[in-house]
Amino acid sequence: NAANAGPPAMPPDKVAGDWTITRGGDTPLCSLTLVTTPVRDAFALTVKPGCDPAIAQLNFTQWRLDRGELVLTAARGNPWRFEESIR
Repeated sequence: NAANAGPPAMPPDKVAGDWTITRGGDTPLCSLTLVTTPVRDAFALTVKPGCDPAIAQLNFTQWRLDRGELVLTAARGNPWRFEESIR
């Protein structure tokens, strides 16, 4: 039922912008820019210089929203999923 579904998903234009992947919420690992330029069934992203080498080697190229989660897709390998965390 609608009461158990949670809040509505954010539209892509509200998610687009500059983001930072952190470890433990404190240590920055990589900065990204999410844009709403369509790429296949997702949107384009840009990895900014200075990314941790372990993340940079994943070569993230796309992002999308899936059931309220942000999904980053690498050129090869498994996607990374992020969910909103309220602190």
